[in-house]
Amino acid sequence: MDAPEAFCCVASFQAQEAQYGTAAAGVDAWFALECDGPWAAKAWPAAPIPEPARAHVDAWVEATPGARVQLIRREQRRTHGDVVLLLANGRQDHPSVAEYRLQSFDQLVDLDLTAAITALRMGELPTDAHAPTQPVALVCTNGKRDRCCAKWGVPVYEAMAADPRVQTWQTTHLGGHRFAATMVWLPSGLCHGRVAPEHIDGLIGAIAGGQIGPLDLLRGRASLVEAAQAAEYVLRKQHGLAGLDEVVIEHAEAQAEAQDARWLVSGRVLDRRVRIELREVSLGVVAPPSCGKDPQPISRWEVVSTGPGA
Repeated sequence: MDAPEAFCCVASFQAQEAQYGTAAAGVDAWFALECDGPWAAKAWPAAPIPEPARAHVDAWVEATPGARVQLIRREQRRTHGDVVLLLANGRQDHPSVAEYRLQSFDQLVDLDLTAAITALRMGELPTDAHAPTQPVALVCTNGKRDRCCAKWGVPVYEAMAADPRVQTWQTTHLGGHRFAATMVWLPSGLCHGRVAPEHIDGLIGAIAGGQIGPLDLLRGRASLVEAAQAAEYVLRKQHGLAGLDEVVIEHAEAQAEAQDARWLVSGRVLDRRVRIELREVSLGVVAPPSCGKDPQPISRWEVVSTGPGA
């Protein structure tokens, strides 16, 4: 990267900050609504959504653990009159995504979002929705939230949008601007960071083939907490596994009695039960979490022990 050090993603890269275990944690119900720009730094509160529709969505988010709202847009969609809504379940047992076509934002109040996400979690397609035939990629380009996302995100979006193997959208804040370009795949909720246009062909090919993609680009699976995301990364690296479901994390628990930030994570590797203990350790360096923010200490996840699970 040859940009000025003022960019937070450059500072993070130069500090050798690891990005595994940094995806938005515990997100397994994705609500991605088409809303053409411009987007504000806090995009959803500032979006031109009618108040009844906004209240309807906000109530669903409040009542649904793991729900997250994204705004999305595509250059080639700007002359269309309908509105696309993508609703996705990112749980690893039944990852699925439903696409709705609405006449306007007002129609949001007619959607039973709770019933829809419940159906997706059961492996069923909700009423009046259809399933996309391609993987869905959301690339953060929200420069109003952080300029790194526009500078590095837009070229990645443009490269992906030109590839017919994937349905690609620009999206609002995904977290982790310092890892720009950042993106999430639906329905899996896999988040990648430090993506560049030269990665696109191989990354799309991997995802389309049921694989995780390059490990050095992996931030984590958003349905998991950060320690569990890191555990999946470590187990994949140890065993050389790339298949989406070759590593399944089932449980993660903070170790309250430990003197440091330790977690015990259990799951399956190729159907063999495993457990892994990790701790968060300081690297002794600092970097800004966002452009314009004061530098903060950088930490990374370190393996304490691994072994067979119960």
